[in-house]
Amino acid sequence: MIRNDNNNNLRGAILSALKHNKDGSYTTQANRRNILLRASKDLVQTGNRHVTQKNFGAKHCYILRDYWTEKGLSTATIKNRLACLRWLGEKFGKELPDNQKLEIENRKYSDNTINKG
Repeated sequence: MIRNDNNNNLRGAILSALKHNKDGSYTTQANRRNILLRASKDLVQTGNRHVTQKNFGAKHCYILRDYWTEKGLSTATIKNRLACLRWLGEKFGKELPDNQKLEIENRKYSDNTINKG
C-alpha cells in the first residue's frame, strides 16, 4: 500500500512504471530504478513534496537539473539522470524537455594523452 506522505505518490508511480515496463537489461533496469527513486527523494529535498504522476512535468526536470548542478554532479551524470526522467515521462504520457531545452552543456571527455608516457 502506498502512503500519501513525503512524495510517496510519485514513488509508487515510479515503482509501478518500472514493474510494468522491463525495457533494457537487468543492469539498465536496476540503474534506472535507483536513479528514479533518487530523483523522487531529491524532489522532496527541494521542497516538492506533493509530486504525483498527474502533475509530474517539465518544471520538475528544471528543478532537478538546478539541484544536481548545485550539488556539483558532472554533466554526464545529469544527462544520464534526465534520460531516465524522460523514460518515466514517456511511460506517464508526458513530453519532457530534451537536454538542449534544459540548456545542459556538452559532455567533457578526458584527454588520455596526458597519461601516456
